[in-house]
Amino acid sequence: MADTEEELLKYGSDRSELAPITRGVRDVVDEEEVRELERDRNVLISRGVSNLTYGDIENIGDDPIYPAKETTLKMVSVVEKIPIPSVNQITGLTTSPANVFEKSEQIQYYTDVYSNEVSYPSSFVNTDGANINIKVVGDLTTQYVLVVKDTTNVQWYDWDNEEFNNGVTKKSGVIDGSNFNLIIPSKTNETVYHAYFEGVGSTNAASNLPTEKYPWVITQLKKPIVTFKFDYSDKFISDSNTTAIFNPGAALNVSTSLSSGTSIEMKVKPKRSTLSLKDNVGSKVSTQYIYNESSVDIIQVKSSELVASVNSDGSIGTISGTITLSESPLRDSCLLISPEQFFKIT
Repeated sequence: MADTEEELLKYGSDRSELAPITRGVRDVVDEEEVRELERDRNVLISRGVSNLTYGDIENIGDDPIYPAKETTLKMVSVVEKIPIPSVNQITGLTTSPANVFEKSEQIQYYTDVYSNEVSYPSSFVNTDGANINIKVVGDLTTQYVLVVKDTTNVQWYDWDNEEFNNGVTKKSGVIDGSNFNLIIPSKTNETVYHAYFEGVGSTNAASNLPTEKYPWVITQLKKPIVTFKFDYSDKFISDSNTTAIFNPGAALNVSTSLSSGTSIEMKVKPKRSTLSLKDNVGSKVSTQYIYNESSVDIIQVKSSELVASVNSDGSIGTISGTITLSESPLRDSCLLISPEQFFKIT
C-alpha cells in the first residue's frame, strides 16, 4: 500500500521506530498485554520487571472450557422406493355403453320351472343388437390379443369385417389410446358372447381382466313372450290363453304404448257337468289373484281391470279385460290365475 503523505513527513523512509522492541531474539511483551494477563488470568507481575519477552512467562493455564448443553436431535425419515416405470401392462378394458360386459364368475344362475339352470344377467343386449365402442387401457405400445366368441353358435368376431364368422379370428394390436368397434348383430334367439385376452410376449394383464377361463360375458336376450293363462286344476281344462311380447326388462309403469295395459282373454271349461261363478268372490279379478309361474324372473303386476264371467249354458268360464305390468321379464314367462278361485262345478 502506498505511504500517505503524513507518514512520509513524520517518518520519512526510515521505519525502524515502528518495529517491535526486542530483547535478544524475542519480542518484548507489549504493556497492554501485560495488563490483560494480570486482569484476566490473575497473574501478578512485579512492577519492577520490564522488558518482558514472550518466553519469560510460563505455566499460564489454558483458556477456560465451558461445557455445552446436551442437544438431542429427533429425526423422522421416510424411505421411499425409487419408482420403476410401468411397461407392458394391460390395466383395463373400457366400453361405451358402459357395463355391457359381466364377469363370468359374478353371473347368477337359477333353476327354471323345467329344472334347467339359467343365467340371470344384470346387464344385457336386446334382440336388435348393439354397437359397442372398446378401448384397451395400459402402457403405451403394449401388445395385446383380444378375442370375442359367440359361444351359442361357435363363431368368432372378425375385427376387420366387423362380423361373426366360422373360424378363429383375433384382434392383435398395441395400446395407443385408440378405440375400435364390436358390433353385436340382430338375433332372434338368445345368444351369449365371451370376450377375453390371450397371452402375448412379455405383456402382463391385470388380474381382474378377462381370460379364456374366466371371460367377460355379453348376454343378448330375445323379446320375451308373456303368457296369461289358467293354472292347472283337476276340475277344469284351460281352453285358451293370451300372449304378449315385450322388450326384456322394460319398465312399463312409465308413459309408453304398453303403460295403458295389455288386453287379454282366457277361457276355461269344466271337466264334467257345468260351471258357475263362486258366490263369495265376485267377478272382479284383482292383482292378488294373479301370480308368477317362475319364482326368480318375477313379473310385477301394476294393476288389473279383469273380470270373470260365465256363458249362458255354463260350459265356458272367461276372464277378460286389461292388465298392466310394472316391468317386463327377461325371458318367456307366465302369469297364472287359478280357475278354482272364481269358478265352481255345478
